[in-house]
Amino acid sequence: MKAILLNGSPRKNFSTAQLLQQAQLGAEAAGAETELIHLVDYEFTDCRECYACKLKNSKTGGVCAVRDSIQPVLKKIWDADVVIVGSPVYFSYPNGQVISLLNRSLFPIYSYFYKDGKPDMVPHAKKFSGLIYAMNCKEEEMEKFHYPELLGTWGKTMDLVYGYNEVQYCCNTYQYNDYSRYRQNLFDEADKKRQREEVFPQDLKKAYDLGMRLTQMAAEDRKK
Repeated sequence: MKAILLNGSPRKNFSTAQLLQQAQLGAEAAGAETELIHLVDYEFTDCRECYACKLKNSKTGGVCAVRDSIQPVLKKIWDADVVIVGSPVYFSYPNGQVISLLNRSLFPIYSYFYKDGKPDMVPHAKKFSGLIYAMNCKEEEMEKFHYPELLGTWGKTMDLVYGYNEVQYCCNTYQYNDYSRYRQNLFDEADKKRQREEVFPQDLKKAYDLGMRLTQMAAEDRKK
């Protein structure tokens, strides 16, 4: 059982990464062989619209044909049973590297050829996927800013292509350790600190449970 976790944050040790580290521990506790990959270590583009994956009798086998630094990672995603992606939220969307990764990993599997009203995907074992978002937005403000629709779209896309997805939202995250250094009056540092001390540990536990749950579900599915 293989689980791959992908950190879309440019920081390797802050909120998004910490959530993924807990998901990794949960997956390992359920028996998975895991790997946490930081996208900031790779230079890659979004889909280049070569459409090699959409040719008749395409030989790409569900993996993007473009040979760049991220292609080995895309192959690891293809081989994994569990895929968990973490992203900070930038202006209401996943950040650029995460969007590029999702396009590069999902589009080669998705098909423009439909059977019985559904895309005839490249044959692949079902993947149990998770999407973890870390954001400034408070939980009670998510509806106001349409986050469930804007961010949930990627969860729905992963569910369509992989066959299963869960989304976890981590709200009102701590951006930096010393708010006094920055010119801002939008955020209440005391509130941010309280959230970090009281709520973030619960978010970490949810991420751990997510990693464990997805791995357990994948293991049960492979027995069928």
